[in-house]
Amino acid sequence: MKKITIVIPFLNEGDEPLKTTINLNESANTELFDIILIQDSPGKLPFTVPPEYKNVKVVINEERQGVCGARMTGVALAETPYILLTDAHMRFDKNDWLEKTIAELEANPKTLFCCVTKGVTNDVLDHKTGGGYGCYILMKNTQVEGTNASFDNIMLSPKWLSDNKALQRYEIPCVMGAYYAMSKEWFNYIGGLRGLYMWGGDEPCLSMKTWMMGGQVVLLKDIVVGHKYRDQVSPLPYQLYNWYKLYNALYIAAVLFPDDLVDAAADHLRLIPFKGDVDAAMRHFKKHMQEIKKDREEFQPKIVRDINWFCEYFKLEKFW
Repeated sequence: MKKITIVIPFLNEGDEPLKTTINLNESANTELFDIILIQDSPGKLPFTVPPEYKNVKVVINEERQGVCGARMTGVALAETPYILLTDAHMRFDKNDWLEKTIAELEANPKTLFCCVTKGVTNDVLDHKTGGGYGCYILMKNTQVEGTNASFDNIMLSPKWLSDNKALQRYEIPCVMGAYYAMSKEWFNYIGGLRGLYMWGGDEPCLSMKTWMMGGQVVLLKDIVVGHKYRDQVSPLPYQLYNWYKLYNALYIAAVLFPDDLVDAAADHLRLIPFKGDVDAAMRHFKKHMQEIKKDREEFQPKIVRDINWFCEYFKLEKFW
């Protein structure tokens, strides 16, 4: 019986989605999982899935949804109790990583899991490379002026955590890219990635909702996967705009923060010195205000730990 669906969105990534699909089918028990590949644009698929892979479904979006929307589509199509959101350029060792993931999900239905990610060398997972062990989340803008100005340093941006060598399994503030495992029921309860636009904010959105609505986020240190970083695959193969990330930070604050902090968070994000991006994000925010208010009305009654609890629990520096 299938237990978990692996959702893989992609756009203009050549045959990397196929390589990831083949690797998954060679590294894990195919009786346990389905794969949903989502090409996030219309047009012919740039590869052919081997016909023997009966567990693979391909979806071609008629118009671009962005990674956030494509992941939402994939989860909606999943017919299994658990989901794994991953990237199109991953490599997995042949071992019991999937069985361990499923066992953790069965025992912890309100938990969002991530694993250790390493690099890829000669197209295989390279355990000798540096690794990522989940993330913390910036709760204030940092280094957004002068030569250090970056949209990677605005409020609600994830930042890699270093290794906690003493523990094999431990709580973290936020998952990191390439491996988010959770129950489909919990994903739907917290609203998944609803409201995010195109790209950016996936990790903080899922993680903060999980913590604030009564779940937990946990790193499984004994599960290690390989992630091909962008310079190993190709230059960025699609157009992204910085205001996407800024808008998504505004959205997360608007639906999760208490009343007295919503406007303050928007004012704090307005401090970044990129007026064109700020204006674009604010216009989009205003345009979608009715949907944002509706999401806030749904999510606020589910919050059992507020943002102050979250920051204090993980010792995050606040802007307020």
